[in-house]
Amino acid sequence: MVPPPSLKKIPQTKFTPNIVKKGVNKVSNGVEKVRKERPQPSSSPSSTSSSSSSSSSSKTIVVEKKVVSEEIIQQKKALPVFSARKALVENVNKHSTVIIISETGTGKTTQIPQYLHEEGYTNKGVIAITQPRRVAAVSISKRVSDEMGVELGQQVGYSVRFDDKSSKDTRLKYMTDGMLVREAMLDASLSKYSVIILDEAHERTLNTDILFGLLKKIQKKRNDRIKQLEKEEQEEETKQDPESSNNNETTIQKIKPKISPLKIIIMSATLDAELFSNYFDNAPILYIEGRQFPVQIYYTNELQKDYVDAALVTVLQIHLQYLNNETIKSEEDENGGDILVFLTGREEIENLEKLLIDRIPRLPEGCKELLVRPIFAALPQEQQMKVFEKSPKGSRKVILATNIAETSLTINGIRYVVDTGVVKSKIYNPKIGIDSLNVIPISKASARQRTGRAGREFEGKCYRLYTQSTFENMDDSSIPEIKRSNVANVILQLKTIGVHDILGFDFLERPPLPTIKKSLEQLYCLEALTDQGNLSELGKKMAMFPLDPMYSKTLLKSVEFNCLEEVLIIISMLSVESIFFIPKDKKQEVESIKKIFFSPEGDHITFLNVFREYQRVKGSLEWCFNHFINIKSMTKVINVFEQLVKYCISIKLKIESCENDFEKVRKSFISGFFMNVAALQPDKKYKTMVDSKEIHIHPTSFLFDIKPQYILYNELTITTKAFARNVLPIEPSWLPEICPKYYGSRPIPQDQNSDSSLNTLNQFTSADDN
Repeated sequence: MVPPPSLKKIPQTKFTPNIVKKGVNKVSNGVEKVRKERPQPSSSPSSTSSSSSSSSSSKTIVVEKKVVSEEIIQQKKALPVFSARKALVENVNKHSTVIIISETGTGKTTQIPQYLHEEGYTNKGVIAITQPRRVAAVSISKRVSDEMGVELGQQVGYSVRFDDKSSKDTRLKYMTDGMLVREAMLDASLSKYSVIILDEAHERTLNTDILFGLLKKIQKKRNDRIKQLEKEEQEEETKQDPESSNNNETTIQKIKPKISPLKIIIMSATLDAELFSNYFDNAPILYIEGRQFPVQIYYTNELQKDYVDAALVTVLQIHLQYLNNETIKSEEDENGGDILVFLTGREEIENLEKLLIDRIPRLPEGCKELLVRPIFAALPQEQQMKVFEKSPKGSRKVILATNIAETSLTINGIRYVVDTGVVKSKIYNPKIGIDSLNVIPISKASARQRTGRAGREFEGKCYRLYTQSTFENMDDSSIPEIKRSNVANVILQLKTIGVHDILGFDFLERPPLPTIKKSLEQLYCLEALTDQGNLSELGKKMAMFPLDPMYSKTLLKSVEFNCLEEVLIIISMLSVESIFFIPKDKKQEVESIKKIFFSPEGDHITFLNVFREYQRVKGSLEWCFNHFINIKSMTKVINVFEQLVKYCISIKLKIESCENDFEKVRKSFISGFFMNVAALQPDKKYKTMVDSKEIHIHPTSFLFDIKPQYILYNELTITTKAFARNVLPIEPSWLPEICPKYYGSRPIPQDQNSDSSLNTLNQFTSADDN
């Protein structure tokens, strides 16, 4: 096959599946391959019977089951993980912690929890399965409930931020990793769980990294407690008088351990398992073979200055091959030929969508119909679902997606992948204490994941819009979030759980010391920490909210300004990516509609106006349609608002309205976002007050053309320029009034609970002062 112009073909077969022999075999790198043989229904691990007997007194749950279709049963049996069931269960029974490496699409996320449930592990407690993304937790739980024939929210449920569909009967609980961290804040032993599965561990989210340390500590604590109780039982037996042997059974029953050991399963889609294994005391590594077909990889001959334009050219080249190559035509007619393009975000997706739609009328006769299918969070759900629809005969989809399509979404029919080689990532600068969204190169692991999307159902092709040397110079894996993020929320959570020595906590990989220092300083300025580095009363309240510390401080401060109602609404509105849906052909009309809600007091007050009008019309669908309001986004906003109100009521906060005195609202936001302030310069550009960095108001802001003298912003996005999003005009005199600890003298909080923390932070303070 002749590769498209300007792309050279690099033949590689890294994605050809290996041949797996039966049995559990040790290979040269120490990775155990799980046996590929069908388990006998009549056999079960010997430990199953003992576990069942030991839990005979546990509560019996009566579950009303629905009929499971034969189609679903056959689909489960066809999954690669099915033939590995016996070996998987045996290893979980034998070891406290197991690492499972598996390509996407093997069925591990849906099936392994069901196998453990069927083996009796839910008699001892709940099985938790964590996911980095809420959409995955919700969708997978729905699928598993269908496979088990039960109502979602009963035996199978989910828990994500501001949305919980679980009950006291739930035995398999899919949840975001952040929700499990929050549960650990309420129950330090996570005592209701018998098995915890950390899925998609390779993504190394902030909360997953915290869970590594917490679960390792909890597992040891539980095991030590069980050993202690067993020792007490043995001592009690030796003290028993032979004449009272009849009472032995009663006595032993009284002191029999009520706590069960915790099983931990780490599941990853990339081969970075040695790090996890070493951390969990050389836990065994199991590898489940997938069904990956060969994928041919192409690189560009030279660097691409405009990767969006390069993606456009590549998509059109792929599309036109159908006319000129009979082999390709035959393959696509038989199996499909959809294209998946990886971009960094909504703006790029909409730009490429427009460029493709403009080119479609100029395509030569005989071409397939090209269906452009974007997917991003702010897109209405009915449009998102179009990416999953099968392409009609004589057409092909080109799907424009972010890195969510690497692992979290499974889209059928993909034969071609166009990899731009970049991703949008939040980067924390500890020198100034500000997060920013940057476009950065992906890792080799991400590149392989993207390539693998083309080989799930048939042989595919991946067009990498970067050179081979660029690939070879990429990092092996993505930088863990904990090494590039603000850890203020991590510190707040750990101190709430009872971990006071932050530097002494057993992180899988420790956050940079400058980041820890700056995060402690930020929490101190937010008044979440005392002068001694302990949680203040305000800090304890802040930790109760499932929000970043800046938002929780803003919320609590608003009580003093008598504007809690308005702040709750605004925070809820800021929790979604976009309130407005902007059709490609109606941008001018949408801009006119937006002016109806505009307030010169900033984006936040404009969002407040939208919410109040939405309330006034009682969520009318017609009103939403006429005003280009994203119904899905507003539904989520209402849900977040109601949940936050419940949190406020639970700690007896008085919910009052300031009516139209919006100065109080703006002052409330200063209390949380005092570091995100910029001043207008004579050249009409803004400079941040913390480090004099040049920034610009984002074009989507309602204040883009107004240019207030001083602004506060919630988010900084860096692309070609640094753009401030969600902007409020403020008065500079409010800064020392509301946050004297930052805009006056700024002492560094010291963690008196840890000598190592104290010494290290003092050294950093001295170094900074010099």
